[in-house]
Amino acid sequence: VPLLYLHRYLRLTPVFAALILFTVGFYQRIGDGPLWPVQQQFTTGNCEQYWWSALLYVQNYVNPNQLCIGHSWYLSVDMQLFLLSPLIIYPLWRWGPRVLIAVAVLILASMGCLLSVFLVNDLRASVAEASLLRDRLAYLPTHTRMGAWFVGL
Repeated sequence: VPLLYLHRYLRLTPVFAALILFTVGFYQRIGDGPLWPVQQQFTTGNCEQYWWSALLYVQNYVNPNQLCIGHSWYLSVDMQLFLLSPLIIYPLWRWGPRVLIAVAVLILASMGCLLSVFLVNDLRASVAEASLLRDRLAYLPTHTRMGAWFVGL
């Protein structure tokens, strides 16, 4: 299993590191226009300071408001869920359908976690209303995204 983790890290990280290097070094020089500063801030604004959290795949928890390459949060979530996958896949392989009840409980726990985040923070579920707080608390964390991942597992 450790080699499985190492293989995935070595498969994803060099390309991601090259993208971060390009983003920090050259991206700001290739565009122009009235919306360019906004786009540049979303894409590159925090890479100089928080590149390390992106390469360690923890930026969705360490600095969710200052993501390096805004849409790369998903790589962090995916890597974290990949680290958990043997804990689910092995029992499914070993004991089969008897483990599905535990998986269903984990799906319900993730849904309950997401519901509690919305209720405790008085968040709205409307997609028409942009909310950085909602994104940070309900969309970026692994524990609120893993329900859908368990269904697909």
